[in-house]
Amino acid sequence: MEKVLEGNQALLKGEVEEFVSSWYADIAYKRGYIQADENKDGFLDIKREKY
Repeated sequence: MEKVLEGNQALLKGEVEEFVSSWYADIAYKRGYIQADENKDGFLDIKREKY
């Protein structure tokens, strides 16, 4: 992994890049987290009225 000195970003390469990419695709798309982020702020909010 090669770090980029801009904020909290890092440039991933090789096996690390493949692992993180596949993990992100699984969580974001296959498990529906992007669709569940109703207000598109990057966070999943708990709908308190359901509890």
